[in-house]
Amino acid sequence: MKEQRLMHDIVYKLAEPTTTDLSGVQPYAADFDWRRNVPIAYRPWHDGPYHVTMGIKRTAIQDWIEIDNTYLEKIALKRELFEKQRDVVTQVLPGCEEAAFESLYLLAEYLPRRYPTMFKWTEKRTIENLVTKEKWDLTRDAPTWHRYHPLEVMALLAPEDFVIMQTDPATGVSSLRAGAVCFPGKSIM
Repeated sequence: MKEQRLMHDIVYKLAEPTTTDLSGVQPYAADFDWRRNVPIAYRPWHDGPYHVTMGIKRTAIQDWIEIDNTYLEKIALKRELFEKQRDVVTQVLPGCEEAAFESLYLLAEYLPRRYPTMFKWTEKRTIENLVTKEKWDLTRDAPTWHRYHPLEVMALLAPEDFVIMQTDPATGVSSLRAGAVCFPGKSIM
């Protein structure tokens, strides 16, 4: 509980929302129906030969979040995990709060641009999920921060898991600092 109170206390000592350029993000067609969108194959090599590589590459912002016909199922499972096993799926080290809020604001700006039939962002810093009918108040005094970490809010908006990697300025080494990881793909955070 102390951690959550801390989040509430610092929420608006942070910088304004991110300045990442989202102008290139195009909405899906007006007739886009996430319920008919088939999931992208995850680990397509699973039943065949696989040669270990990092496989890390920059993704175009346009393709950051993919929503498919498993969306509601994933969000429901995440909600259950946050309620019953929060200490297992959410871990946060001190010093990454600003990055977490910046990431949340980026997602809150991105989702309505990419999926305007599913999400709505208001000038009152509220994002509405038109599918689940949830509204997330991201303002300074929002009760959101008494219950959720910004990464958890992100995870309840999008089907992805979210982590914060930060680089130590003294060593140049990047490390995992926080995460809301419900579907780790057989790894433990």
